Parts: sequence; structure tokens; C-alpha cells
Amino acid sequence: MDFDYSDRDKDASYDAASATKIVLSGAGATIEGDGASADGSTVTITAAGTYVVSGELADGALVVNATDQDKVQVVLDGATIRHSDGAAFEVQQADKVFITLADSSQNTLAD
Repeated sequence: MDFDYSDRDKDASYDAASATKIVLSGAGATIEGDGASADGSTVTITAAGTYVVSGELADGALVVNATDQDKVQVVLDGATIRHSDGAAFEVQQADKVFITLADSSQNTLAD
């Protein structure tokens, strides 16, 4: 297999000040910014952009369901997501999804 990576594909940097913040809290989330919504314990990202995720979701999921032209960067910054009935992190659709671990953060995804 031959893979071609763009400079963007290899760049893990992000601008936290302009990113959408998703703060997980038990059975829900608070969202500051555009492109994401919370419905109970499911947080769905629906637009291109950078999303910084922190906090703990006790039994839910983070879902990316954007257009097939959207590039989405998910920054895990002290995030814990557990889901007893499926995937804790699911990509349904997007052009590309970049998963970035914030410096010195500990993150957990568990099903």
C-alpha cells in the first residue's frame, strides 16, 4: 500500500482559543462553540473544525457525523468516555478525522 500524507495530515498542532470546547460531565456535555451538539449522553460533531474534549462521560459516545468533505480534528485533553452498549468514539462520516492527544493529558476510551 502506498499512502500519501499532506502537511496537514502530519501536523498535530491546534489553536485552543478558536476551537469548540466540549466538556463532558457524567451523563451529558456542555458545548462552547459551533459544530457539535449533545443529546443526552451522545455528543455529535457535524461540521469541520477543531474540537477540544475534556471531562468524563460515564456511559455515552462521541460521534463524528460530518459531510464527506469535512476535516475534523478531535483533541482529547483529559477525556474519559465509557459506553456499555457500543463504541465510545465512532466516526460515521467525514473526509478525514484527526485525533490529537493534548500534551501531558491522560485519556480513556472504553466500551
